[in-house]
Amino acid sequence: MLLKAADRVRTDYIDRVNEGGGPGKAHVPSLPGQAPNTDTGRLVGSAGSQVRKKNSAETFVEAEYAVWLEFGTDKMAPRPALGPAFDDMLPHIRENIRKAIKG
Repeated sequence: MLLKAADRVRTDYIDRVNEGGGPGKAHVPSLPGQAPNTDTGRLVGSAGSQVRKKNSAETFVEAEYAVWLEFGTDKMAPRPALGPAFDDMLPHIRENIRKAIKG
């Protein structure tokens, strides 16, 4: 159940980033505050989810520049995608946990 939730966050993240472009298209940078637009596919290709230990799962993005996009730098405003993907999935995650507890 937790891995399914982490997978949903990952899928939503990928959808957000892919929304603004794709490999083979001329890259158009996203506006500040919007999810980054995909360029080479490396960012979404580095997104994953896994079970870390009992009762724990995580969604991650391994591309080294993902954190700069998510939170910004002193020269670039944030282009968040993972945080908003998690926020949007949180009600579904909570509901699935409630159902699992009730049996």
